[in-house]
Amino acid sequence: PAGRVFEDPTADPLNRGRRSIAIDVKKEAGRDLVLGLLADADVLVEGMRPGAMERLGRGPDVCLRRNQRLVYGRVPGWGQEGPRASVAGPDINSHFTYAVTAKVVDDFDDDIPF
Repeated sequence: PAGRVFEDPTADPLNRGRRSIAIDVKKEAGRDLVLGLLADADVLVEGMRPGAMERLGRGPDVCLRRNQRLVYGRVPGWGQEGPRASVAGPDINSHFTYAVTAKVVDDFDDDIPF
């Protein structure tokens, strides 16, 4: 159900059939584990603020040297650049902002420059 917090991730129906792992990338052992997992990975998707993975030594350059086939995706809350790029942006914030913006634009006949 929407808005429900599952203490046990296996109880969440959206996780059914998915494998997951929590890794503390602030510790060297966690960063090493990420590199080890990348050897067989197809995709890495990270949602940290711009530059965070580089500061942790696990940016695209490092990861792609480990696995040249890797698709490295970034999904920060407010984008890689712009006035809000450095602001923490939980997923719900960006969805709300998009919804409000879409409503405002729909209410006007002329294009609104953003």
